[in-house]
Amino acid sequence: RRSKLFQLCVQAALRHLSLQIPGRGRAVGAVLGRRARVGKLLRKVTGRAVGRYRAMGIQMVISLSFTAVAIVGMVFMGMSLFLRFSTTTYELMEDNSQRVLAQVNMNLDGYLRRMMRVSDTLYYRIIKNTDLEEGSLESGMSLLYEENRESIVSIAVFDEKGRLVSAAPLSELKPDAELRDSGWFQAAIKKMENFHFSTPHVQNLFQEQDARYRWVVSLSSQVQLTRGGATETGVLLVDMSFGGIEQICRDVQLSNGGYLYLIDGSGELIYHPRQQLIYAGLLEEDRKSTRLHSRH
Repeated sequence: RRSKLFQLCVQAALRHLSLQIPGRGRAVGAVLGRRARVGKLLRKVTGRAVGRYRAMGIQMVISLSFTAVAIVGMVFMGMSLFLRFSTTTYELMEDNSQRVLAQVNMNLDGYLRRMMRVSDTLYYRIIKNTDLEEGSLESGMSLLYEENRESIVSIAVFDEKGRLVSAAPLSELKPDAELRDSGWFQAAIKKMENFHFSTPHVQNLFQEQDARYRWVVSLSSQVQLTRGGATETGVLLVDMSFGGIEQICRDVQLSNGGYLYLIDGSGELIYHPRQQLIYAGLLEEDRKSTRLHSRH
C-alpha cells in the first residue's frame, strides 16, 4: 500500500513538473516508466520462483534428508571397512612375520647344532682317542675340516696355559695373539661341558697367507687332553664362518619394510643388516627394549 501511495505521489509530482517544464517532465516520466516495467518484470519472476519453491519444498526436504543419510551411511560403512581391512592386514603381517622368524630360528638352530656336532665329533672320536705323546691330532682335524670347510674357518686345540697343541688348516699363530685373555678361552676354562659362542669378530689368532680378514663366530668348549697316560685340561676352538649366519638372516624378507637382527643374552649384537654402520657409530639400535621383549 505504501509503495502504491508513493508511486501515486511521484506520478502527481511528475505531472506537475510536466505542466511547468514540458521537455524535462517528459524525460523524467519516460525513465520512471522504464523502471516501473523492470520492477514489474522482477516481481513476476520472483513470484514464479517463490511459487515453485513452495510447491517443491516438501520434496526438496525429503530429497536432501535422504541424501544426507546416504552420505553419512556411506562414510560410516567406508570407515568400518577400512578399520576392518587394516586390522586384518596387520594380523596377517604379524602372522607372516612370526612364521618367518620361526623358520629363521629353525635354520639357525640347525646350523649351530651342526657346528656343535663337529665339535663333539672332534672331541669324542679324535681327541679322547689320541695320546699326544704317541700320536697327533692334525690328520683327524684336517679331515673334519675338509668335510665342513664351507662353514668352518679354522679348528684348534690349546692347553690350559694357552699354548697351541694342534690346528687345521691354519697353524701359525700371530705373535701378538693373546689367547688366555680372550673371552672364549676364559669361558671354556671356567665352565665344563658347555658350549660357548662368541660375538662376531675378525679372525685374529692365525696368520693367513692371503691376509684376509674373515669374520667368525668362535665356538669353544673345555676338553680333556691325554699326554703320557695323564689327563690335562684343554680348550677346543671352532671358528665358524660368520657368512653362514649372515646368509640365513640376510635372505629374510619381512613385510612393511621390517628387518631382522640378532643379539645374545647380554644384548651384544650378533647380526644386523647395517652392522658396519652400527660398529662405526653411525647408527644405533634399541637393543635394551629387544632384550626385555624377548624375556617376556
